Amino acid sequence: MLALNLRQPEQGLITLRGDSPDPDAIAYYQALALAENNETDKSLAALDRLHDKHPDLTLISASAVEVARDARRYDEATQRAKRLLRLQPDYLPTRLALAEVALQQDPAAARQQLEDILREHSSDPAVWSLASEASGRSGHKAEAFLYRAEFDQLEGRMDRAFAQLKLADEAARKDGDFSMANRISARREDFKGYRNAIDEF
Repeated sequence: MLALNLRQPEQGLITLRGDSPDPDAIAYYQALALAENNETDKSLAALDRLHDKHPDLTLISASAVEVARDARRYDEATQRAKRLLRLQPDYLPTRLALAEVALQQDPAAARQQLEDILREHSSDPAVWSLASEASGRSGHKAEAFLYRAEFDQLEGRMDRAFAQLKLADEAARKDGDFSMANRISARREDFKGYRNAIDEF
């Protein structure tokens, strides 16, 4: 079965049908297309049927979590995510989906979840982006700017990264958080080193 999750499932279906793929791959994209058309119940039912046929294919269950989350069915998304994570506790897409659900209900809890994820996935821009949002929503303004800087740095946007560090420093000093200001200063020096290495390459 083709294990791809496209942003545009309808287009994916057109491509797949032309290549004579596995029927279950078409069923998967049809399920995603149903979700795009706000037919959440039908989409989840189709994904559950596929899961029964392919219980070891994590992508299917993970997609169901995202469908429920995008439909704002947060309790169901949480239940599905926790069920999947009991089987595969380190599966990053589902951990992030669970954090996104928490972000809608309890930003402080989402921030803690993302801090845990960052310890293991500090090179993933998506984690920094979501962590920045969680920090901002839970009242940690300087941290939010710092994490956005980390995101921009990993995406190769060094000018933006330095601009975010400036905002982070201003927010930290305004709050009298000199520990955070020192942390930001250290990252600024690190970023300068990264930029110099790129310039010399």
